[in-house]
Amino acid sequence: MRTGLAWVPSLAPARAARALVLRANAARDARRFQAAAALYAEASRLDPVNARIHKQCGHMHKEAGDWAEAERHYLLAEALSPGDADLHLQKGHFFKISHRLDEAQSAYAKALALQPGWQEAADELARITNSRSKGDERTSAINADGLVTELLPGSGAQGSAGWRETIQIRRLGTARIRAGGSYRRVLRGIEAVRGFAISQAALLDAVLLLDGEEIADTLLQRTPLNDGFAKFVFNIWHDFGPYAEGEHVIEIRLRDSRGRGRSHRATLLLQAPITEKDALSSDAIVTVDGEVGASLEARVNARPSMARSAARGLLVSPPRAILVQRVDQLGDLVVSVPAIRRLRAHFPDAVLVALVSPANAGLAASLGLFAEVVEVPFAEAPGEPRRTMPPIAQAALRERLASFHFDIAIDLSEAGESRPLLLLSGASVLFGFKDREFPWLTAGFELGGHDPANHLEIVSPATKLTAMVDALKLMIDPPASALALSPEKAEAERRYAVLHTGARLTYSRWPGFAELAHLLLRDTELDIVFMSDGPLPPDLVEHPRVRSIEGLLAFSAFDALLAGASLFVGNDSGPKHLAALRGTPVVSLHMARLNWNEWGQEPVGTIISRRVPCAGCGIGRQGEECGKDFACLTNIRADEVAAEALKLLI
Repeated sequence: MRTGLAWVPSLAPARAARALVLRANAARDARRFQAAAALYAEASRLDPVNARIHKQCGHMHKEAGDWAEAERHYLLAEALSPGDADLHLQKGHFFKISHRLDEAQSAYAKALALQPGWQEAADELARITNSRSKGDERTSAINADGLVTELLPGSGAQGSAGWRETIQIRRLGTARIRAGGSYRRVLRGIEAVRGFAISQAALLDAVLLLDGEEIADTLLQRTPLNDGFAKFVFNIWHDFGPYAEGEHVIEIRLRDSRGRGRSHRATLLLQAPITEKDALSSDAIVTVDGEVGASLEARVNARPSMARSAARGLLVSPPRAILVQRVDQLGDLVVSVPAIRRLRAHFPDAVLVALVSPANAGLAASLGLFAEVVEVPFAEAPGEPRRTMPPIAQAALRERLASFHFDIAIDLSEAGESRPLLLLSGASVLFGFKDREFPWLTAGFELGGHDPANHLEIVSPATKLTAMVDALKLMIDPPASALALSPEKAEAERRYAVLHTGARLTYSRWPGFAELAHLLLRDTELDIVFMSDGPLPPDLVEHPRVRSIEGLLAFSAFDALLAGASLFVGNDSGPKHLAALRGTPVVSLHMARLNWNEWGQEPVGTIISRRVPCAGCGIGRQGEECGKDFACLTNIRADEVAAEALKLLI
């Protein structure tokens, strides 16, 4: 009875705290950070042992610029919930922006230790570790004997501590947006959720849950390791489009035959899908039609393959309008003038519009390089740790810039404070420094040199900016051109096609070459030269127009063979690049391990690939982490390849 009576007085403060939290959440979502911080602080006074309230209070004080109060609440939250991996990640963000890098590094490491395999924590830890080690590398790379330590045998060994039970998440939301004081992972439309577990238990399947409700499952693919451990791989394709946008809890639950197992949970944001029309070059953006009732995987795999020209750039056509952003001080624009003049020379037909601070408007107008100069106040505000722009001013600037229909927006500031202004431009290509810090940039640029003693910068801003503009030109209009083997390529006695079936990574070898050969023999008069590590089917061996070359040729003979071909078809490997260099029409079969537009051949021919949700997986040499039997390559059909080959022969 005493216990019941003792509980009664605590009910009112707890209820009041919950009511305050609801109001604080609304203020947070409206970006009224100071008001939200005050409400969370009052809620924490009423419910002082609630770690989540202290954590949110820390976030809001951080956003409001009160770093001392932010740290106090983060420490209170940690004392109440020391095992909260997300809290340590958020502390890492806090320490990073307040330039306390030792503590940031420690916080990210703690988050990763509490949740092994957490990709976001691993990425943040790697970034801050790499950035801090640059100076040290210059003094430690060479040892006392004058040897480069990084090149010594065993210097990169992983150690032999053995396997341990863990879950590694390789993909769970590829996009990131800034929300609630930090970058949040986002799921949009059809996505891949993939990873693996290392375990001695016999795990059977992986189940995907959204807010506790099971929405998808798959059988695990097992690869034996040693010491009784095995790797259990999952790759779940799921359409998140039908679910409500906003914050959701995602859980990946790995189970054994009795339903027991282990889980990984994360809170992500669901947003509206990106359409293929808005991402023509991306194989990771997938939409499906297909038979009602068919599985998502079947509908993805039934899609036609993508065939794209090897001649490519960031834009389909030359840019018509470019926004040049420099919202800093007068000296900043002065050192940018050589780069702006270079930009004008690179894109003579494009309209250049300047977005500058009032301090730079006069100089910008006097240069004679801009069709229009747009002024925008973007000064530091009292009480704010960074430069900001209120919602009304953002809306006005977005509307003002929309009338120009920019293709490219470039920020010439190396510092990052002005980078978010690019998001108001409406441009399809957003370009600036430090793209690792701004994952929404289309492309980024880095260049630096360092003093050998103090490791500070020695490259001038004017040089960096000019190089940056040159890099943009190269990305928009790649310079690759064929290099003929000789001024006049000798005509072969008979026209032939080279089918190169090999590749360093065995799983990246397309399985359809024999079928393709039959189609080319039927539809063309070409002879077929097979370069293969294995035997051909008997019917091709006996065919009078087929020749097989096994083993290695001398480079000069190999080079001449590719240069003299009327057609080359091969995997994503070196020979396709050599054939393209010699001007031979090339059809390459590109699996989605890496992006086709990065490693497809240049400048001639066609690159064939497939849209799959897990495109860009970057799986390792053994390929055991695919989980989909290399569907991005094996589902390319021979008739699709033959059709593209015939187009190049016309």
